[in-house]
Amino acid sequence: MYLETKRQFFPRFYFLSNDDLLEILGQARDPPAVQPHMKKCFDGINKLELQLVGSDVRKHNEAIGSDVRKHNEAIGSDVRKHNEAIGMHAPDGEYVPFNMSVSLEGPVEGWLQDVEAAMRQTLATVSIGCLTAMTKSKRDKWLNNWPGQLLILSGQIAWTADYTKALTDVERGDKHALKDLKKKQISMLKKLADLVRTNLSKVSRKKLIALITTEVHSRDVIERMAKNNIDSVNAFEWLSQLRFFWDKDEEDCVIRQTNTRFKYGYEYLGNSGRLVVTPLTDRCYMTLTTALHLCRGGSPQGPAGTGKTGTVKDLGKALGKLAII
Repeated sequence: MYLETKRQFFPRFYFLSNDDLLEILGQARDPPAVQPHMKKCFDGINKLELQLVGSDVRKHNEAIGSDVRKHNEAIGSDVRKHNEAIGMHAPDGEYVPFNMSVSLEGPVEGWLQDVEAAMRQTLATVSIGCLTAMTKSKRDKWLNNWPGQLLILSGQIAWTADYTKALTDVERGDKHALKDLKKKQISMLKKLADLVRTNLSKVSRKKLIALITTEVHSRDVIERMAKNNIDSVNAFEWLSQLRFFWDKDEEDCVIRQTNTRFKYGYEYLGNSGRLVVTPLTDRCYMTLTTALHLCRGGSPQGPAGTGKTGTVKDLGKALGKLAII
């Protein structure tokens, strides 16, 4: 019953064994000792960046009696110090600082919940800056200055906006809009390919590879649409794609596919790589998102090693959600 109460307060504990949970609860007052378990609760967080902070000891000592002050000085001021989380490290080494530090005091399930909230709030705020910087910064600086997950998200939002505009222009009589968009996409891929050949850090290279993987799929979609003479924003072939929009009213990323609508989850995923998407993957995405929309389940079937697990995990990454398989 005790463990169940903790799991109800912080639901991610449901995916931990009783032994792991008891070990975490036993180290509640020692946040550094909880660090090895962070990866079990957050798929993209390998460890937190901690700093030791404390109250103003001098001001506190002036307000108390001399005997108590001497006692505090004798035992040291560490008794009033506590840890704060100021950022998160991914398994590949990428570091993302929090917008606001998180106090790691009190019950462990309480401050882990605060860490989760800080993770989402930070990514939601940073995504706006990343999307803005995409058109204002050089590609290499843009690549190095922003988290890889948000590079992909910004790229997908920009591609959806560009393709929607191109289809609208075609409907208005501009026959060259889709060809111009294809040239733009190929030109961008060439620039990214040139960047791969430069001297990059391990983290930047992982970011770039994942970004190229998603942008290649975007190029393939453009070519497939052109081949099938798709010239309307209401065509099913376009509506069946996973489309990313930035809702200015809500200041949030919205993902649509057919008649489904999801808000981006802002789960920090690090740079764990992305799946090479094929037309079969797109159809699988459509089935799974429809099932989610209807509050149903999905069960991909097929021979071993054909990518069933990878497809479900990659859909979770696309939606910014934690996928546990």
